[in-house]
Amino acid sequence: MNEAVLYTAVSGIDEAYLTDSERMAEIKVENQTSAKRKRFAAIGVCAGLVLLVGVVGILKHSVKPQNPAQLAEPTQQTPERKAQHALVPFAVAKTDPDADAYGEDELHKVTLTVQGLTYEQLRPDEAAAYGITQNIPDEAFGMRLGTVVESFPNQEPQGAVFSPEPSLAGADVYEFAPTKGRAVLIAEKDGHCSMFAVSCWPDGRTFQEICDFYGAEPSAVGIETISYTIMTTGEDDAVTETRGALTADEAINGVCAILLQLAPEDPPKDDRAPTPDWYMDAWEAYKADPKSRVREGITLEIRFANGCRIRDIVFQPFIGDGYVAQMKELSPAQTEALRSLLQGQEIT
Repeated sequence: MNEAVLYTAVSGIDEAYLTDSERMAEIKVENQTSAKRKRFAAIGVCAGLVLLVGVVGILKHSVKPQNPAQLAEPTQQTPERKAQHALVPFAVAKTDPDADAYGEDELHKVTLTVQGLTYEQLRPDEAAAYGITQNIPDEAFGMRLGTVVESFPNQEPQGAVFSPEPSLAGADVYEFAPTKGRAVLIAEKDGHCSMFAVSCWPDGRTFQEICDFYGAEPSAVGIETISYTIMTTGEDDAVTETRGALTADEAINGVCAILLQLAPEDPPKDDRAPTPDWYMDAWEAYKADPKSRVREGITLEIRFANGCRIRDIVFQPFIGDGYVAQMKELSPAQTEALRSLLQGQEIT
């Protein structure tokens, strides 16, 4: 029982009972100093038991029933906050080469790192894609992930949530509940909030796992558009750019069906050489006979219905039997099917 409930309970007891209970110590002393009154000790004990039963009865009827949710300990998922929280991006702190956490050649961007993934702060116009304009409503706060700890170069981070930006240190970080995933987060500190998002294809995950991370179904139900840009290099090294976007359910489902078949590359044995050997061999084979294939570099962007997006998904049909970044080599049939879905309009 916490202090608030205990106080409420005691405040409902009649003063007469409290006065009598305070004299119990005096009664005990009197019984010890007078042998003649020993026979009354049992009566005193019985009276005390009657008093205790009476107090319990009063407590039972005077304390109002409590809602179980009110008695539960506060959790990370249900922090107390205002109904609205001003959207004010965190500013980059004034750099101090002797004190701040940025490397000498590192861009000073406001980022968060959570479970190995780096989230970039969204501009207000980017936050608008998630329905956020000037304020973040209380119901947008999902599970609490931790408090930001400032990180420093060449040092092991001291927390699960960290950032090189000192202005973010001490901010509480939450999932952005409307997306039903973990690709978008909220950081709250000093009465204002900002939003952060990851827009890359996380390493080592299947397309199904990636869609779960972004909180969307891997089909036209969860995906709004798949846009693409095709860079074609001719024999004279001239580059032609074409682009397009898939919006029809059949086309989106077709791309998803292929991506769902792909398996992630195994983790590299040497972090200094993350590119798989088969990819390097395929590049060498292409360079030995560049006229045998059309050199196309295709970049996809998936925009989910919940506002999230994955940028810069690289597809190279001419590498081996076909290559999608971070995935094992495609089969010829998969490459042909995926390429046939992407028929852009040439840009002049």
